[in-house]
Amino acid sequence: MNPATLFATLFVDELTRLPLSGVVVCPGSRSTPLAVALSRQERLPVYVHLDERSAAFFALGLALETGRPAAVLTTSGTATANLHPAVMEADRAGVPLLLLTADRPHELRDSGANQTADQVKLYGSAVRWFVDLPLPEPEPKARVLRYLRAVADGAVAAALGLYGKPGPVHLNFPFRKPLEPQPDDASAEAAWAARAPLGWRGRRAGASLTSIMVAKRQPSAEHIQALAAKIRGYRRGLIVAGPQAAPTPAVAALLRQLAAAAGYPLLADALSGVRFVPSPHPLQSPLPSPRGSEEGGRGPSGPQGGEVKAPIFATYPHFLAAGLPAVEPPRLVLHFGAAPTSNALLTYLENLPPNTEVIAVTPTPSWPDPGFHLSQWVVADPGATLTALLAALAERPPRPDRTWLDLWHQAENSTRRLLAEAPLTEGPLLAAVVETLPDEARLIIGNSLPVRHLDEYGLPQGKTLRVFANRGVSGIDGVVSTAAGVAAASGRLTVLVLGDLSLLHDLGGLLAVSRFGLRNFHIVVLNNDGGGIFGRLPIAQHEPPFTAMFRTPHGLTFAPAAEMYGLRYRRVQPQDLHQALGAAFSQEVPHLLEIPTDAQAHEAARRDLVIRLGRLSTGWRC
Repeated sequence: MNPATLFATLFVDELTRLPLSGVVVCPGSRSTPLAVALSRQERLPVYVHLDERSAAFFALGLALETGRPAAVLTTSGTATANLHPAVMEADRAGVPLLLLTADRPHELRDSGANQTADQVKLYGSAVRWFVDLPLPEPEPKARVLRYLRAVADGAVAAALGLYGKPGPVHLNFPFRKPLEPQPDDASAEAAWAARAPLGWRGRRAGASLTSIMVAKRQPSAEHIQALAAKIRGYRRGLIVAGPQAAPTPAVAALLRQLAAAAGYPLLADALSGVRFVPSPHPLQSPLPSPRGSEEGGRGPSGPQGGEVKAPIFATYPHFLAAGLPAVEPPRLVLHFGAAPTSNALLTYLENLPPNTEVIAVTPTPSWPDPGFHLSQWVVADPGATLTALLAALAERPPRPDRTWLDLWHQAENSTRRLLAEAPLTEGPLLAAVVETLPDEARLIIGNSLPVRHLDEYGLPQGKTLRVFANRGVSGIDGVVSTAAGVAAASGRLTVLVLGDLSLLHDLGGLLAVSRFGLRNFHIVVLNNDGGGIFGRLPIAQHEPPFTAMFRTPHGLTFAPAAEMYGLRYRRVQPQDLHQALGAAFSQEVPHLLEIPTDAQAHEAARRDLVIRLGRLSTGWRC
């Protein structure tokens, strides 16, 4: 057995014993030993993708859906650099990835050899752990074979957060030729089984060599009592649920319960995991029924006290921009998850007075506040923190300022009424997608304008939707591939909504749709012919160079791309989106629905909405 085959066989065997969501293989010569070993196992799903950048984002999607690491394998050279955009996203978003890069042997590095680059610590500080593995040797010691298995175990543990925040891990494999299996492999296997039984066979019953368990951080009793005392002491407070605030529906329910118990408005980001998860049951609350609460809650004429649903707010990007509600600022802000998507909310938090306490709760030590207003930062598991905090508050319930809370509800309800009258521009199209999706569907949302549209117009629907977006570094590349990875891992109906430029950046990612049989995968592209988001920026007032260098109209449509990659194409007018989506969902055929839109018309309508809301503030002050 040649040394490369031996090393690759043992490493892959150990990978199959670990909680991976899959391995994405990119064809190449230098990675042959690992590719062959992966082809010979049946425990892990293997996806062969032709383009490394798309492959890395596809792996990102697998990991996002499952919460388990996904691996991506490449050959040496520029192939490894094409993983970098997804590595940056996984780093910032805390998504577990294994980057398996093949490399030339050490004597060929810096030698002028073909397809050879410096791959040592290629991704810098973006990875949680880097290992430049030893060159396979003909007669390795038994300890070296155990080391290969231990590296696999440690890599998965590091990706899952052994050293803090989950994220990518880079393993670099130098291989010397021959790279292919040799005729004597069968006899060599028997010899190695006798010489190094643990290194060759691994643990019995498919167990990993070293089981590495990373415990969640638990809040201390002192911290919980201090938080409870602050909530009791501050009758006016807010709960901000930013992206990834609730990784599970159970945590989403706990956040709703905290909002009900504290009497604080819950501002739920579209990516929080809270907005599109219905409350499982009415919650006991000392508060009167919220005015017009979501999911069929009682309106202003409802009874006082009793069973009400926790107050969720979804339209705050509009009413905060309009200066509503016209009330005194909160004395306490509890922030869960990442920084909010909404610029209006970020500005509101940025301008809070110095005496407002801002407390963040995050599961890992990754700084959560770009405005640097935190007065306290609790690094602990959010679910455990919320459970303990609710128990502490139940012992002596808070007494919130009901008048203050009512004015927040007035702002929410007034905004929803105006949204119902809004023209059918880009933002309301996102609301239409949310309304049409079935329970438990997956929604992947593109960056730039689409994610902001969802945050501004997507309302709770009384059903569960899993919503994903690449908001770690908010790039517009790789979104198609990320969505395809989510679809492949979930097996659920999956809808991707993105802009035309984002689709152009990842057209090659469409190959995954037919290659991996993604029949319940549908794309809605909002084609505003260029960079519509720049119309929100001051540069839009400078013409030239605005159109030529920022707006960048291209005049393209996506019918040829849909035909080439095997998606059923339909050009849809905005008023027909409901019907078009319903028809697509009824067929097990992937669709690409292209909607011509006008970003300038949408921006004018959005600004008009904010102006109309601002006129409602008279008499809303407390």
